[in-house]
Amino acid sequence: MLLCDEIVADPIQPNKFELRGLIHAIRLKEPIRLPAVIDQLCVLLYLTGGRGVGNLQIVGLEADTDREVFGSLHYRIEYPPDPLELVTRSFRLRQCIVPRPGLCWIQLKHNGRTLTEQPLTVR
Repeated sequence: MLLCDEIVADPIQPNKFELRGLIHAIRLKEPIRLPAVIDQLCVLLYLTGGRGVGNLQIVGLEADTDREVFGSLHYRIEYPPDPLELVTRSFRLRQCIVPRPGLCWIQLKHNGRTLTEQPLTVR
């Protein structure tokens, strides 16, 4: 799972992407008004080992409270017959509301279960 500002798919090679602005921290615009809004957060996923059909969601949790503060819609994914085949998905989350600066965990949920998470510091 990679966090970035923008994901651009290559029109000729559909499994090739250009990632713009890889991020692990976001600095809020001055003057800071709380709760703050992150205009856009993009997430690129590479998945293997899936079987059948699954349900994906990206959520942002405030680390201090473990409270979910933003998230994507739920997306259905159909895995290929070969569980070793690489599956790529991208998410674009807009207007992500964070209650205050601090650490957030960006989590990938699959069928409601957290598979992985990345830290995102909001300053």
